[in-house]
Amino acid sequence: MGAGAWRDIVAMDDYRTILPVIDRLLAWRENERASELLEKYLRRNPGHPELLRRLGRARLAQGRPREAAALLEQAVRHDRIMGPLRSEV
Repeated sequence: MGAGAWRDIVAMDDYRTILPVIDRLLAWRENERASELLEKYLRRNPGHPELLRRLGRARLAQGRPREAAALLEQAVRHDRIMGPLRSEV
């Protein structure tokens, strides 16, 4: 992926737009780049379970299982809290 394309991806503001890009990066084992994007979007959307799950997956691929487990636990907790609220909408 060229530098210009990378800047365009980083400029995307909507996390839903970035999820397929992150999935592709993870599939290509570009775990560091995926992590950078996930961390950026988590700053804007703290506790978002989809972002946390993907960052957990990246951390596991990076050989950081404790961090991965903590992130995945956060994602599950957030789902339990937000799940009922989403079903009310």
